Amino acid sequence: MNERRCPICRRRLSSDPRAKFCKPRCRWQAYWQRAVHTSEQLDALPFAVLPPDADDVLPKGSDRSLIAMQMALIGYAPAAARGYRLGIKQGDSQIHRWFPAARHSNLPMFSLDPFMWPAVPVPGNYVVVYIDEHYRPIGGPRFCVGVDCVDSQILYSDGDRTYKPRLR
Repeated sequence: MNERRCPICRRRLSSDPRAKFCKPRCRWQAYWQRAVHTSEQLDALPFAVLPPDADDVLPKGSDRSLIAMQMALIGYAPAAARGYRLGIKQGDSQIHRWFPAARHSNLPMFSLDPFMWPAVPVPGNYVVVYIDEHYRPIGGPRFCVGVDCVDSQILYSDGDRTYKPRLR
């Protein structure tokens, strides 16, 4: 008879046909492996590219990068998008953290209309996922944008571990 085994530690599973792991630690380990794998895939996403005629519209000066980011976020948004979330992997972290964090915000996304500037903990290259009116992701992460402005009151550890917002 073919015994069912835990995919992490290879121990024999219980007789319960719904059992996939032998213990909670193995379940957590499987989640972590999936999260790290997904995070590695997100690192390979391309950066948003503005059309060539965008240079004519962009202002000169310090606001140029902010307006370029706004143009990219709005320009690449699908028709059903009502907001967006940003994710980053900082330092030695192996997974992305997503902002705004659902537990620290009334709205688990930055709004597209009216446009909400992102409030993030660290400057860097962020992955973008669009959110619909029911707070569900549209398709998944699409591209990266550079964000320079940060909010010093937000901590990197406050971010969600998944791009799918969980309403509280």
